[in-house]
Amino acid sequence: VEAGSGRLLAERLRNTSRMNLETGIRGHIETLERLGTRYCTTEGCRRALGYIEARLQDYGYTVERSVARWEGQSFSSPWATKVGRGPALYLLTAHYDSISQTKDGKLLDQAPGADDNATGVAVLLEVAKALIGQTLKSGVGFVFFNVEEVGQHGSKQFAKEWKETGRRIDGVINIDTIGTWPLSLQNGGQVNYVSNPMSQPLLDRVTASFAIPLKKAATPWEDDHASFWAEDFQAIELTEEGCTPVMHTPEDTSEKVDVPSV
Repeated sequence: VEAGSGRLLAERLRNTSRMNLETGIRGHIETLERLGTRYCTTEGCRRALGYIEARLQDYGYTVERSVARWEGQSFSSPWATKVGRGPALYLLTAHYDSISQTKDGKLLDQAPGADDNATGVAVLLEVAKALIGQTLKSGVGFVFFNVEEVGQHGSKQFAKEWKETGRRIDGVINIDTIGTWPLSLQNGGQVNYVSNPMSQPLLDRVTASFAIPLKKAATPWEDDHASFWAEDFQAIELTEEGCTPVMHTPEDTSEKVDVPSV
């Protein structure tokens, strides 16, 4: 986000008590976990869609959906925007589906997906809440993708739609898996980023407005942000240091999440 808008958001979050912010983030993560597996075809995933939309509506946003097709079924990615004074629009994105697999790829019934990626969903919802009543220089959108875990189909469809209709996107910040840290952010841990040369201007703006240093990720993940690269939009991902050992397992549960770092 532009440095001015980023500083405004940081100030708004500082004015929200840490206890309230952590309570909100923890509440979202635990609620999503209680829905059961959020594998894209399950009832738990459909309930997560309803939860996200209900929270956005509670905050006063108008919610729309982008619909992707996969394996003969339709999957919804809800989104909402907060208009700014100027025409620029930045998107915060996170996927809400989850998956759990054996090492040979067999799907397991339990996929709580607390770190991957209830943490990202929680951040977007709390930012959306923090911006209630605020006036921003640039618009901010919140997009929650489905079918990420089976090929980023939700983000591919969304980016394709916006490209084909000529809609403006000045930058995308994808939040994915930010709850497990070898060193907590309070003790010197660093948020990792994934970017590409085209997205360097966006990365520079984010770095200028971020409260803590960013570190280039050792693995150049191609998650939902890469769907926007394919459509020539600037996009980066923010993620945790390394990769949680419980990713895509039934052990990815909320008690392991470092909520203060989130």
